[in-house]
Amino acid sequence: HGSLSRHKHHGCDCQLCHSNYRDYENRRYRLRGYGTWQPLAETLRAEQGRRAYSRYGIAGGLTPAERAVLDPTLNPAPA
Repeated sequence: HGSLSRHKHHGCDCQLCHSNYRDYENRRYRLRGYGTWQPLAETLRAEQGRRAYSRYGIAGGLTPAERAVLDPTLNPAPA
């Protein structure tokens, strides 16, 4: 039935399975968040001074505002 493809488990609609699935999703989200933000800070330090278009992946920034801040041609360092 429908929950089989959505939940990627045996397809049971019981509350226990749904709560286990939510716990799994919450753990995965937290791990994904930690796995994204920590390397972002390290990568940004490593690529400091590169223009936004020459950065790849998370080093290019996650949002347009973040990308603008990271581009040294748009935000020159004080002399």
